[in-house]
Amino acid sequence: LCVTARPEDWAAAEPGHRALSSAALPLDGAPSTHILKPQPWGRLAGLVEAEAWGMEVARHVTETAGSAILDLPDAPPTLAVERFDRVETERGLVRLHQEDCAQALGIEPGRKYAATATPTKSDPTYKGIAELLSRYAADSLEERKRLLRHLFVNTVLGNTDAHAKNYALLHGGDEVCLAPLYDVVPALEITPNVLFMGLRIDGRIRIDRIERENIVAEARSWGLPARVVDEVLGKAAEDVRLGIAVSRSRRPPRRARFGAVEGDGILIFANTWNDFGKTTVGAGERLSCGRKREAGHWAVFGGSGGRRLRAGAGGIARRLQAGALDLVRIPAGARSGVLLGGRLLRDRQLGRG
Repeated sequence: LCVTARPEDWAAAEPGHRALSSAALPLDGAPSTHILKPQPWGRLAGLVEAEAWGMEVARHVTETAGSAILDLPDAPPTLAVERFDRVETERGLVRLHQEDCAQALGIEPGRKYAATATPTKSDPTYKGIAELLSRYAADSLEERKRLLRHLFVNTVLGNTDAHAKNYALLHGGDEVCLAPLYDVVPALEITPNVLFMGLRIDGRIRIDRIERENIVAEARSWGLPARVVDEVLGKAAEDVRLGIAVSRSRRPPRRARFGAVEGDGILIFANTWNDFGKTTVGAGERLSCGRKREAGHWAVFGGSGGRRLRAGAGGIARRLQAGALDLVRIPAGARSGVLLGGRLLRDRQLGRG
């Protein structure tokens, strides 16, 4: 629902929330200022709170559209998203020219997702978006670095619904730039059985089969130097970690749905808008937390060089590089928990037991 609200119509509420005294429906082609996204009735439980959490974490990694949960009496939870393609001028509110990346790539809206079976020539791709930025952006290097941050945060937060229409370009004369990130939903928390990503990363479509080298290879295919890719991913990993900590301080935990383990310089990232718990362990101890799922990966951030992280019985221990994102594969039958983008894929034991 698109509405128009004046600055004086808004009031601050608890962290992450805002109160709205009045809003208007734009008529006769008048521009709107916000999009209201109420919780769907009877399905996708927790969607609004999850998106609010995802957007809050993403805001620490890259530029995002402004968003907050509305405090509305007698109404379902509703997320208010500020339009980034509007600007206030002396003539009033004016639209900025923007187009989503499906449109920019010449792809019809119904083809906004990459094919889940065999890739097709008509699939939208990150490389296609990067080529548009290389061709038309004033600073193509910075815009491709921003695209990598967008890809990274959507992948790590489990946003399997990040399709071509969830990326956009802003036009300014003959130049373009990547629009602020929007619709950052930890979809694996809402629809845990959907493992297909909206766009392929280094040719892979299933989120539980995407590892760090795939993200690096994808970014390198855009022409980004290896040093730049490592710098962007290292900084983005730290920013995600900060965003989670800030989000937790702003949103009191209600019930822990996932956890995190930190010890000897190693952080295992756990994504939840409800809670972010940490347990200190020594290197080599069995680690697990959360709910039982199927085999998959841990998303691991940081680590002191040379330390080994044990995955538990049947798992694979892999050396971690300081400040690097690593994904440690856990084979079926492993007894420890595994995560990717906040989704716990296996848990048989908690801690020591």
